[in-house]
Amino acid sequence: MFRHMGPFGTNSGRPAAVGRPWLGVRFDCAGVYVRVYRNPNANAYLAQCPACGQSVRFRVGPGGTAERFFTVSCGQSRYTRRR
Repeated sequence: MFRHMGPFGTNSGRPAAVGRPWLGVRFDCAGVYVRVYRNPNANAYLAQCPACGQSVRFRVGPGGTAERFFTVSCGQSRYTRRR
C-alpha cells in the first residue's frame, strides 16, 4: 500500500528540526505531496488522500522506521480516473 521513498536528507550534517513531528506522504492517486502531523496521543500519523479519500495510518512505536517520506498508491491514477 505504501513504500519508502528513500533516505532524503539523512546524515546531511544539519541539526534535527525542532517542533511538531511530521511525515511527508506523496499520494500517487492525486499526484500530490502532503505533510502529516502526529496525532495528539503521539501514537500514529493519520493521512488521507485529497483525491479519493483513502486513509492511511502510520503507527509510532518500537520496531518502526526512522524514515520520514513515503509514497501511497491508492489504486487509481490521476491520469485514468473518470471525471
